[in-house]
Amino acid sequence: EESVRKHKLPGVINGCVHAEWKDDLFYILDLEGKLYTWDIQTGNVEKWLLDEAKPYPNYREMVVTDRKVWILPEVGNDILSIDKETRKTEKYNKYPLDFVHAAPDNYSKYYVHCEDKKNYYFSMHSGNYIFCVEKESGKERWIKPHFPNEEKIFDFYKKNSLYINEWGYHLSDYMRFIRNEKSALNKQILNNGEKIWKGMK
Repeated sequence: EESVRKHKLPGVINGCVHAEWKDDLFYILDLEGKLYTWDIQTGNVEKWLLDEAKPYPNYREMVVTDRKVWILPEVGNDILSIDKETRKTEKYNKYPLDFVHAAPDNYSKYYVHCEDKKNYYFSMHSGNYIFCVEKESGKERWIKPHFPNEEKIFDFYKKNSLYINEWGYHLSDYMRFIRNEKSALNKQILNNGEKIWKGMK
């Protein structure tokens, strides 16, 4: 039978930006950018001194692996890694050569992560790579997705009977893609793009 228990956040922790549960401990990133571990059974709280600690919204996201803690920025510029054994904090600098953030300064760089049995994945909220962290080793790597072009996306929507929103295309491309499509009703070839164009003249 499932149960819900409430615990009051210890007063030494200044709010909670992000929390992770690992090895019977809460890892909590507070509003000052400091990391704490909290044992809810004993009430013991340990402060992990972050040399690079900066207040929210500099940092937002966190994952805890078997060997490392990774802290990722919201509007800040740095990724931090902390060795769980030595508590040593390092500013990460092994970015891909063509890595960029293409967003305003007040836009989150990383926002929410996904996971499978082996890895954590941080989406490209404003960057051009996915940041991946192994759960066991804590090692990181970058994944650069290869996106299909607009025409291939359009074909995928057609083959899977999905709706196509014209707002995602330039008008000229949209008309080019829908030309000579087979009608779902009578299987005849229809020059839809030309009909639309003629109607606009």
